[in-house]
Amino acid sequence: MENVESYLEKKTMNRVSQDIYDCLLNMNELSEEDRDKYYKQLQGYRWVDKVCDLRLGKYTKCFLHGKSGGGGILVKIDVYEENISLLCKIGSHFHRYSFNETIVFQKLSLEEQMILLSNEYVQNNI
Repeated sequence: MENVESYLEKKTMNRVSQDIYDCLLNMNELSEEDRDKYYKQLQGYRWVDKVCDLRLGKYTKCFLHGKSGGGGILVKIDVYEENISLLCKIGSHFHRYSFNETIVFQKLSLEEQMILLSNEYVQNNI
């Protein structure tokens, strides 16, 4: 089992949803309508702001300049001098995205969702 505690420690489903909302709110180029649309589409995802929190094999969505740039299954992370490149596979095609220039979200696994719900239960019953 992966060590999911490191990036989900003390987080809850509500906190993950709030992080997504706050992230979209900071995209000044988004209209309120687009923000609501993307927020609904990103339910079941988590915002990834650190490279170390990326997980290979997970469905990854990348946003560039307030628009969904696409995504796919994250298969490789390349680190160059000034850039971090994400290689995603969708169908039989591969696409590269710059972690430095995009806002990245990854789909939550069932295990991750259970951890978040457990954290929420513990926090509510303390």
